[in-house]
Amino acid sequence: MKQICITIVLILTFVYVNAQTMPDTAGKKITYVVEQSAEFPGGIERFYNYIGKRLEIREVEQLIGVVGKVKVSFVVDTTGHLTDVKALSNIGCGCEEEVVHILNTCVQWKAAMQNSRPVRQKLSIPLTFNFPRTNISMAELRKGADGYLFRIKGTIYSIDQAAGILGETFPFEKVEIATLYTEDDKYGLEAKSQIYLVNIKS
Repeated sequence: MKQICITIVLILTFVYVNAQTMPDTAGKKITYVVEQSAEFPGGIERFYNYIGKRLEIREVEQLIGVVGKVKVSFVVDTTGHLTDVKALSNIGCGCEEEVVHILNTCVQWKAAMQNSRPVRQKLSIPLTFNFPRTNISMAELRKGADGYLFRIKGTIYSIDQAAGILGETFPFEKVEIATLYTEDDKYGLEAKSQIYLVNIKS
């Protein structure tokens, strides 16, 4: 993966329900409406920067671009640690997984307070992603954690074969779409995290 500078529109919203507390699957009470909400150290702007600095964008996202909203929920426990981090959306390209990973390893928050005592609070966060498409070389694709195959005029080629046809660099405008490749023949890419099939426009 390659870390790049991106712009993320982030809005932190609290999940409100009729009851003030509800049990989670483990039987522990989660508070939704509190006197003092849980807070990231330094406030929302620092949380925005924290996520933005840690997002690593996969090469496939650079190839096809990603525009959409990722929504995740999590619980801030009484010690300020994040638990039960879950993705509530699916825009693909590993965006949800990346955000969930960042939150699972997030620094300690200031716990929510109710009646002068720390309580567990559930929050949800929508993140608007806007990753523009960019040119990327075959060398960068080879180095990445994911593997790539190319469909050119109906035929599937390995990355080296595709480089012989398209060149070691090619404009992103030639890419129609990239989808997960799930066939049994892995073209020697078994060690890669995921394999993507890049469809080239005719």
